[in-house]
Amino acid sequence: KALASQMTVKGVMVNGKMLTLEDIAKRAALGDDWQDTLQQLIAAGYFANPPNPVPALPPLASSADEAVSIEWRVRSYLAVNCAPCHRPGGLGNGFFDARLSNPTALTGLVNGELNDSRADTNNRVIVPGSLMHSVLYQRMSVRGLGQMPPLASTIADAAGADLLSRWIAHGVAMPSPLPAILAPSQGTDGLRLRIQQPANQSFRLEATDNLTTTDWHPVTLPGLGASYPAQSREIIVDLEAGVGFRFFRTKSSLP
Repeated sequence: KALASQMTVKGVMVNGKMLTLEDIAKRAALGDDWQDTLQQLIAAGYFANPPNPVPALPPLASSADEAVSIEWRVRSYLAVNCAPCHRPGGLGNGFFDARLSNPTALTGLVNGELNDSRADTNNRVIVPGSLMHSVLYQRMSVRGLGQMPPLASTIADAAGADLLSRWIAHGVAMPSPLPAILAPSQGTDGLRLRIQQPANQSFRLEATDNLTTTDWHPVTLPGLGASYPAQSREIIVDLEAGVGFRFFRTKSSLP
């Protein structure tokens, strides 16, 4: 049973600023047009296992979007530019898997083994704090013998290499996810939820009317909870009076 038919999100505030529908669309990398297009493809039967709910999908981030965590920007970049080959069964000869279906800790990127160490046993796919030993960065940064991608590219992507270098130098970490803290209160016209979203973590808001069941319904917040912000932030969700759910929870995840 769709939660949207029973619950209306009246407004959303992020760090004290009320977001309009236009603001919400801008916070999703491809906005509402992307969600509408995907919904149309699902309705037309192009997916054997369609994603649900669509707004809960984390949008890919632009490399230049400083509002998004550097880790998620790197993962977005690698998913677009590397994952078509660097995946199980792909044409890439490496061992890492750049698909977004894997959390960073399971991709084989950080301290990942190489099939060619370049005569230096300290080399890995990415070595936190060391550009010299991070072979992915080294190969992205050059053109000629050993360049990556190996074909159809004569100019190195300086912006992509810079993004990766910043992550390697300062941002690579493997912390345990922190919970998005949820605090309900009575709003002007209904229930108000305050959510403290940690930096570099997405969260999913769910609701139920019975704690003895496993039937939790997603509360969709387009372009918000599914994103990975560069800084922690407060999100305030105002729900319409008479909402049919009494219990809410958040589920957090790392890139």
